[in-house]
Amino acid sequence: MTPAEINAEVARLCGWTLDRNDWAGDLPNYHGSRDACASFEAGLVGHERGSYHLQLVHLGNGGSDAENLCHATPAQRCEAFLRLRGKWRD
Repeated sequence: MTPAEINAEVARLCGWTLDRNDWAGDLPNYHGSRDACASFEAGLVGHERGSYHLQLVHLGNGGSDAENLCHATPAQRCEAFLRLRGKWRD
């Protein structure tokens, strides 16, 4: 998925609605910003949080589980979130 596709899909899952053909300029940059990712991470509850963390560990760069969780890039956080929701496309 391209960064624009990732931002659009995460935005949809976070409740954004499309009200015109080009909304990319208005969306948070989830793919490039940990701060933007914090908005969807805060909405994870119960087992979702654990499943999300497991996705981040799996996507990590070979460090310990804690390192993979702490140092995950915004792109990795988005991929983990979209995989959790069944929306990731290779």
